[in-house]
Amino acid sequence: MENNSVTVQILGRDYRLKSTTPPEQMQRAAAYLDRKMRELSASGLTSREAVSVMAALQIADELLVAQNENTRLRRKLDEMRHD
Repeated sequence: MENNSVTVQILGRDYRLKSTTPPEQMQRAAAYLDRKMRELSASGLTSREAVSVMAALQIADELLVAQNENTRLRRKLDEMRHD
């Protein structure tokens, strides 16, 4: 797999990323994280560490909700196939 490299900006800082993930996807992920962190900063959190941890927790929660929904839909699809 080819390593892709892209520079993204999160909360005004540049980060150089290398990954096998397509650059467009890395940019979308970074933009999403930047948006979450900016929302938290605007809500009054001032510590970069606190903003980072809270953003990570929010995104982890979103991931778990999406995984649960995916599992529910797969089960429903399996039930429909077997009926």
